Amino acid sequence: MCCSVAVAKKLIPVVLLLMLLDSSLAATGNGSNDNNSTHAGMLSFLAEDILRWNHQYFVDETQYQLAEYLGVDCVYAKAQGSSSGLFYEKSVAVNTDIELQWQWFGIRQSENNNELSKEGDDFMLRLYVIKKHSWLPWRSQSLMYVWSAQQKQGSSWGSPYTGQVKLISVADAKNTLLQWHTFVRNPAEDFEQLFGEPLERIDAIAIMTDADGLTDSAEACYGSIRLKGLSE
Repeated sequence: MCCSVAVAKKLIPVVLLLMLLDSSLAATGNGSNDNNSTHAGMLSFLAEDILRWNHQYFVDETQYQLAEYLGVDCVYAKAQGSSSGLFYEKSVAVNTDIELQWQWFGIRQSENNNELSKEGDDFMLRLYVIKKHSWLPWRSQSLMYVWSAQQKQGSSWGSPYTGQVKLISVADAKNTLLQWHTFVRNPAEDFEQLFGEPLERIDAIAIMTDADGLTDSAEACYGSIRLKGLSE
C-alpha cells in the first residue's frame, strides 16, 4: 500500500473516532448499547457481551467472532488491510482507585513497521479508554493500551496524529504469543500522568485490531474486561 494512502486512511480512526462516538452518545442519551448495568461500582463484560458492542468501521472490516483458546471464551479478531473496532459507549463516573482488568491472547503481528510513525501505527491488540469533551468532540481524550512489537512494556508515547491520544505499551516482544496474559491498570493514574489532569469519568471503552498501514495482517483474541471503582 502506498504510504500516502496508508496515512490518509489512518487519519480516520484516530482523529474522527471521538467525533463518531460523540454523535452516537448524543443520539442514544447515556450512550449505553447493551443491557449491562453498573452493579456495586463495576462493569463486567464476557466475550459474548463484547461482541455485541457497536462495530465502527474505518478502513474495511476487521473480523470479530466468538472463539475459544486454551479453554477461555474470547473475541477472536483478524485484520487484513483493515481497521475497525468494537465500542461500548456509556458515561460513568470513576474513583481515583479505579481498576481496569482484561485478558489478551496474541497470535500474529508484524515486527517490521515503525509503530511511532503514521504509516506504521498498527497494533495486534488495542484497548481504549475514552473521555469525551462536553461540546468539542475533537478535544476528547483517549488512553490506548496496546501490545507493542517494538516499544518496551511500560513505555508511553503520543499518537503520531494527535496529542489527544496517548498510547501505553502493556506488552511487548518479550511477552509470549499463543498464551493468555492478564493486565491490570489504573486509568485514573495513567490519565493524570499523561494528560496532566484528573480522570473523573469514562465515556467509552473499545477494542481494535488493525492492519491497514504497513502491516498486512494481525490476529489476536480478547478475553473478559472488567472496570472496577465506579462511583455509585
